[in-house]
Amino acid sequence: MSSELHPLSSCAVGRQRFIQRWGLVGLFGLVVFLHGSLLPHLELQGEEGRRVIAAREMITSGDYVIPTVWGEPYLNKPPLYPWLTVLASNFTGGGVGSTAVRIPALLATLLTGFLLFLTGSRMNRPRTGIFAAVLFLLCPVVIRKSTLGETDLLLTSGVAIYALEMLVITRTPKNRFFSSIWMTTGLCIAFLAKGPSALPFVIGIMLATAKRDGIAVHRDPRWWGPPLMAMGFSSLWALAVTLQLDQMGSSLSAVEIWFGEVSRSGSQDGWWIHRWEFILGVLFGYLPASLLVLFSGPMKSGRGWLGDPRHRSLALSIVIPFIVLLLWPSVQPRYLLPALPLIAWLAASILDSSLAGEFPSRSGEKSVWIFTTAVRGLVVVAGLLAISIEGARWIDSTAFSKIPVLAPLDFMQLASLLLLSASLPFAAIGLVNVARGSIEESSFRWILMLLAWSGCQATVLLPFRGEDRPRQEVAKAIEAVVPSHQQLWHDVSGRWNTLAQVNRSLKIVTAQTGPAPGDWFLTMETSPQQLQEGGQTIEFSDGSIAFIGVIDDEKR
Repeated sequence: MSSELHPLSSCAVGRQRFIQRWGLVGLFGLVVFLHGSLLPHLELQGEEGRRVIAAREMITSGDYVIPTVWGEPYLNKPPLYPWLTVLASNFTGGGVGSTAVRIPALLATLLTGFLLFLTGSRMNRPRTGIFAAVLFLLCPVVIRKSTLGETDLLLTSGVAIYALEMLVITRTPKNRFFSSIWMTTGLCIAFLAKGPSALPFVIGIMLATAKRDGIAVHRDPRWWGPPLMAMGFSSLWALAVTLQLDQMGSSLSAVEIWFGEVSRSGSQDGWWIHRWEFILGVLFGYLPASLLVLFSGPMKSGRGWLGDPRHRSLALSIVIPFIVLLLWPSVQPRYLLPALPLIAWLAASILDSSLAGEFPSRSGEKSVWIFTTAVRGLVVVAGLLAISIEGARWIDSTAFSKIPVLAPLDFMQLASLLLLSASLPFAAIGLVNVARGSIEESSFRWILMLLAWSGCQATVLLPFRGEDRPRQEVAKAIEAVVPSHQQLWHDVSGRWNTLAQVNRSLKIVTAQTGPAPGDWFLTMETSPQQLQEGGQTIEFSDGSIAFIGVIDDEKR
């Protein structure tokens, strides 16, 4: 089903195109603004604590080669993220904290969106570029991960630089050298962000390029040069680490730790459960791009999107890492994030071609429309519930006591955003004129609903959740006990996000090192009787108990 456009005069057509183009640019700007608004709200979570500690100890020790966590080498990930966090801390004014550690992930997210936008401009397909950027930035998993201090989107950005240049952009001989340097830079970012985890995507892109251009592509230095140069440059860090560890007499090996981390050794439980979680997580976490790619058009028909050679190479570069990761132990949907920019570009190309009337018949159009309509119904119900809850509380303040208490304005804002996104007629916004039930209508409806969800996250939900900071309260309790100039030893495994907020010098107890009499000690394993009188109890946010005090020489 194609779009049914009404006949318009040339002046009206020009005006509509102007509104569409600048409206889409404004949409891209709004999405970027909302991502930036998500940054400051929550306290440390996930793996953020490790990144904070590594960056903080880099600054303290002056050693930027070997990242450390509580004084011990931490080589599970390459050091690019701590390096960028240290750099970001120079602009936050508050040292290394929750804002500084999230800036690299946010910038990597926005850079990837801008690369998709720029790719469309370079190929004289600006609408495709804007669609691709918006589809990428509005994927639920990106909304969630863009402001977490983790390495996934930094890896995604590096792979995107390489993949878009290799598979999408048309190159001429005069820019081959700069193209190679640009791709090498992207792969250096990818390898130094997450090590060998980038390899399935690089291999998939190389094989897809060979399939498209023929086996003779191996003679092109741009095909094999950037991956080899990037691995060579990244190996310089591993070599520097090895030499420094040898001087320290350590038996650690960065390469062994990298590949142990990638292979997920010891994580074999729940094999089939993880497979289904991966498949469903990719489908729903990567909406709406995944929906368009999977259900838009007869794949085996020359009239469908897969009949276009440009799309086949993109599809192959996505399928290869997907299959590799599907066999990986304890796989998670976020592991496929580096393929998401290509999925978004493919979905945007399909949408743009459909708007242009290139694919008049689409077998999956009705399925997408039915699914979209079902989700719209749920969004409308959520909006009506928000109004009902606030109305009931206006009459009786004790109503719905188990639901978090938001301000009345917050409930009204949630309701307005959800209801408008699910019911606003497209004619009212003047950007699109599409047929009911078409793939174009479903796509724009998904963009509106996910835009509303991003707005709810940025303006209501995360600010509300950010008011609750249980780990920060525990950190303050520890700081109240330990003098600011003292070093604190501990044997607390995990608890990264609590202890990373303690503004003291921390070191972990190992088989080789530990506290001496007179040292401050936070312990969950040692008997509190070994501490001097005056030691205190610390309760972590999950209810676990630890003891803190000074080691007593006589009781030790």
